[in-house]
Amino acid sequence: MQHQRAKLVEDAKASAQKSGCMGYSEFPRILSYVSYSDVWELPIYHAGLYGIVKGFMAFLLSDYSGSNCPEHVIPKKLRSLMRERGKKLRLTAEFGRPYKCIVDSFKSYQLVDWLHFLETFSLFVLRHDILGSVMQELWDKLRSALLHYFRIVVVDDDLLAPGSTFNNDVRHQAQGNLLRYASLVEQHLPESLLTYNLHILVCRLYKQEEARGCTATCGELWVERGIQHVKSNVKYRTTSCPEKLYVHDLLVDEALSTLRHDDATSACVRTAVKSFDELVPKYRANIRAGPMYDTGDDVTGTQLIGKGTKLKHGALTDAVQHVTQYLHRMGQRHWTEMMSGVSQQPLEICSYTMAHKRGDELMWSVAHRRARTRFFTAQGHLLWMPHYTCQLQEPDLGP
Repeated sequence: MQHQRAKLVEDAKASAQKSGCMGYSEFPRILSYVSYSDVWELPIYHAGLYGIVKGFMAFLLSDYSGSNCPEHVIPKKLRSLMRERGKKLRLTAEFGRPYKCIVDSFKSYQLVDWLHFLETFSLFVLRHDILGSVMQELWDKLRSALLHYFRIVVVDDDLLAPGSTFNNDVRHQAQGNLLRYASLVEQHLPESLLTYNLHILVCRLYKQEEARGCTATCGELWVERGIQHVKSNVKYRTTSCPEKLYVHDLLVDEALSTLRHDDATSACVRTAVKSFDELVPKYRANIRAGPMYDTGDDVTGTQLIGKGTKLKHGALTDAVQHVTQYLHRMGQRHWTEMMSGVSQQPLEICSYTMAHKRGDELMWSVAHRRARTRFFTAQGHLLWMPHYTCQLQEPDLGP
């Protein structure tokens, strides 16, 4: 299909706008070992959530009149039960967005809403008697397959090891679940659910995973988070090359940030240098601004989350002592010498309970109460998730 679209554009028989391409790519044209079939990474979240999950749930929640509910469509009585279950959900801090009723608001669901529903909310909202046997099998196969491709796993050195979380058996199972879902859709549901997105995921996900490793590491969710920043960066400027303008501003920001954190820069210069967002704070969107984030930046990628509490008196002295001891153990002599002299200077240290470290999940300190006892009630059953310094206990959903 890619070859056909590219050829039509090259021969001026179709427009680039309608075909979705500008013609043949130079990579397959020049590099003999590159093929159109596997050179591009799949947009797994858009294809899986928007392309498959959204259509499947739209069918289950199809409108109908009267008392005769179509086959495999969720009846109105059970939809009321789904609404009631959704009202009982209480979320923890890391979810960000609140739960939106899947029955009444699924048409306004964004990508992260579908992801949260697939991974978490559906376990409670769709549990037990909501779906029939065929639809339940369809949902279980689809959910299991997509979560395998959406979740980042640690790849072991020996992929064939029995205890590996990314071995060939797990990969074959995920591929089999997706194929089983497609087969059941073909047997029981309208042809409109056999989408192009389903086709490319079934045919290519396994091969991409084999060639590139865990698919979640090359997902496109980072684009969703950063696109607002990109748009706001060029919204008030007239330019024919917005991408060059954005890259220019990005490099300037990085240079200013590096200058402020460079040890060779004098203290007066570091104080005088300001970022663009500090000079014009309301010009563009800052994805790390707002009440949930601190105002500083960190070249290492670590982001402290929440409102920092200023340490005073004894707590401040203890913090300096602990940081100095840690730097000494890590062999950071330069920083250790600097910390040893901070008592002679005005010092301000803030304490945070949450942080996001580059390459890791969100981290909570033991002072974060919601991380210690996170729970909500569900039809009389208590869901309890203790969380002590990244040690997660499996939740008990009750009988």
